Amino acid sequence: MKIYNHYLKSISILFCLITFFASSVSACIDPTKTPTIVCKYSNNSQEIELRVSNLKLMTEAPNKVCSCALGQYSQFFTDIHYVVFVLTNTYTPYPNFERWEPDADATADWDLTAQGYGDWSGFVATVINNGLQTTDDVDLVIRASVPAGYVYVDSTLSAINLGTDEFNPVTGTLTNAHRGIQNFYYDLEIEFESADPGLFAAVDAQINDYYDNLTNLELEEIEAATQLYPNPTSGEVWLSVPAQAGSDVETKLYDMSGKELPHSRMTDARKGNDVQYFLIQDLPDIPGIYAIRIQTSKGILTRRITIK
Repeated sequence: MKIYNHYLKSISILFCLITFFASSVSACIDPTKTPTIVCKYSNNSQEIELRVSNLKLMTEAPNKVCSCALGQYSQFFTDIHYVVFVLTNTYTPYPNFERWEPDADATADWDLTAQGYGDWSGFVATVINNGLQTTDDVDLVIRASVPAGYVYVDSTLSAINLGTDEFNPVTGTLTNAHRGIQNFYYDLEIEFESADPGLFAAVDAQINDYYDNLTNLELEEIEAATQLYPNPTSGEVWLSVPAQAGSDVETKLYDMSGKELPHSRMTDARKGNDVQYFLIQDLPDIPGIYAIRIQTSKGILTRRITIK
């Protein structure tokens, strides 16, 4: 059995400060604040939760894309379950971020453009709702597991590398506009707490339930804003969906027996920041009721059309 302690290897905390895909030069976290860290580890020595506190958000508008990168952690953590901003001293996710997701493009570009810091793992998220406000106090929670065959003990906790930059979701690359790579080894105040494994399972369930419900709510909003017209139609139909449906909207056409039918679809040049338009053509010649299945980034919608 291998033990993580200060005689062998120090645990690497992965603290994400974030900048945004925007023209603003301000980061979303006030850089003048010195973070504090509470490290909770399960009493079976397998699970770790790192809570980074004393964070203050800065102002940022909705629909901006964020990127952060966690460096040189692979030898310490076999699995990062999630990173999430929460309201201070709670496990309630901060409502103005979408779920943070690992992103292969961000990871690849960090590895390409920030070499010499070890392996990177990139995450991205989008600002939603009312955006970020300076009055919003948040903590950052990082959940991870130790490698198979290792156990964790109360020990030295060192901050290794974190990277921050803007991310362009169109090109799938970092902008290199606000590039920052930081090491917090000398500046952290750290507390250690042992906890029952059940706590980690309960927190994981709470975080995942929140984002699952958020996705369902977004799908409801997409469904309410989606339009199909004219309906009834005689040969073609327009489909409009809100931008939050994502850039990879797909459609399938079915008759009432469930058989998939061919059709064509064109993206209209009127596509803007808020609405996407598609012209669906080559519909069946036989009058009747048909179903259009619309695949969005948040889930699947089904709408009926009548061909006359």
